Amino acid sequence: MESAVSAIAVNPVRTHELAVGCSDSTIAFYDRRKIAAPLNRIRCRTTNNVPRRITSLQYDALGMQLLANVLCENIQLLDLRVDSQLAEGKAKKLQDPKELFPVDPMPIKRLRLRGDWSDTGPQSRPNQRPPEAASGSSRFMVEISDLMTTWMRNQIAPRDPAQPPRAPLVSTTDRSGDGGRNDSGIEDLLACAATKSKQPPDNLVSLKPVVEYSGHRSSRTMIKEACFWDDAFVISGSDCGRAFMWDRQTGKLVNAVDADKHVVNCVQPHPFEFTLATSGIDHDVKVWKPTAPESTFDPEVAQGYMDVNNQMLAETRDTVTVPAVCVVQILRAMARSSQEGEQRRRNNIDNSTEGNAVAQAVANESSDSEPEE
Repeated sequence: MESAVSAIAVNPVRTHELAVGCSDSTIAFYDRRKIAAPLNRIRCRTTNNVPRRITSLQYDALGMQLLANVLCENIQLLDLRVDSQLAEGKAKKLQDPKELFPVDPMPIKRLRLRGDWSDTGPQSRPNQRPPEAASGSSRFMVEISDLMTTWMRNQIAPRDPAQPPRAPLVSTTDRSGDGGRNDSGIEDLLACAATKSKQPPDNLVSLKPVVEYSGHRSSRTMIKEACFWDDAFVISGSDCGRAFMWDRQTGKLVNAVDADKHVVNCVQPHPFEFTLATSGIDHDVKVWKPTAPESTFDPEVAQGYMDVNNQMLAETRDTVTVPAVCVVQILRAMARSSQEGEQRRRNNIDNSTEGNAVAQAVANESSDSEPEE
């Protein structure tokens, strides 16, 4: 397994079959009786072909379909009958190395400091910035994040091959942050930009989802669940602090409830009763039962939730959370780059001055050596 394992599910019918989700959008299927090599692999389709982490997997009751929650993407319901999917043109074997990598090799829009949860919760909105009355630390986090992003874009911009290579930063990769945060080190980002193409495995297939479930937002945490509720519904959490429920067959949103002040990560239905448990960044677990005399779900209000989430997902899809220590390293690197640039400027001035002096000396010597008439 070349990529980090991020989700595992066991087939409820063929219990020897394991589905293993990875951080590069692939799902590998193993027979645990002979687990040396995968039986086959599926590549989930993503926006601009950017590799995304699989945050959760669940088989349906018949073991024929698999529900995959993909970071920064829609939830996908996959039909595992790969041969029939290939015959119907709903699947494609990946043979070109270019199909494994994104169009933009380094799709970073913005960096975010760990601890900045301003874009989460029911009150979050697109292009949100802390107001003037916000704490100084909040404003500082936004300003330093913008500064870091500008510097990173310069780091990954095309370079003149004649220039010396940039000094690497010390690795700060930390993927075990509290709450399953989407933490990544600067070294990972720079390494991604330099990734070389490799040949796809022989058994790698891209599947078209049977149904996609959209309207939620899954970009801030890496442990967000999606699961079946009975055979009729699909449920998942969201960065907007709500739990979403869709009709399994149509993908239509049928309910959405406020379940956390920031992010809902875990959603688990009771195995026998019509009861749902949710949890997230808050320090509590909420248990839900359908006790209201009639539904309070408003499709128009829910559409507003979905529109805001879609806008914010487009805004933050390629935003990466980094630990605070990265700020120190980036500031050091920026200072080092500034010093090197200043030194090069001085050297150019000195060389220019020396060259002018030599040219003047040669001109004077030539003038002195001319014969008098």
